[in-house]
Amino acid sequence: MRGTTAKPKINGAVEYGWAHIQLLINNVPVSGITAIEYEETTATENIYGASNLPIARGFKNHEFSGSLTLLNSEIQPLQDAARAQGILSGDFTSLLPFTITISYIPITGGAGAPVVDILEEVQFTSNNRGMSQDDSTIESSVDLIIGSIQWGVI
Repeated sequence: MRGTTAKPKINGAVEYGWAHIQLLINNVPVSGITAIEYEETTATENIYGASNLPIARGFKNHEFSGSLTLLNSEIQPLQDAARAQGILSGDFTSLLPFTITISYIPITGGAGAPVVDILEEVQFTSNNRGMSQDDSTIESSVDLIIGSIQWGVI
């Protein structure tokens, strides 16, 4: 059996990396982000009938979740936004739902098109701090609940 040999696309292919990401929260650029994760899952199960083999497949609800790791300098504006919405404690988990836009933008001119993922109806579900001796920064990983995700919008 003959296999195919793929030719490398050194100058024509784009694999997006961390340097390609631009993140906006409600159209405001956020530069103090060190990690982001988001996912869409659907519980799927086999449905059984008269035998011990599946006869169909059932699909349950779509679920969306994620997390951001932010530098402490990005936490304060979130607390200020909460106070501006009348949340005197500054608890940003009580903020009204917002949109997060993640753009993957090629650094090199012309190679590859920007790709955008849009997280809609987002809210924070955790607010925490952690640090230890000899840390040069304070980072907070905050969990997200997401209403929907538009994947790969161009």
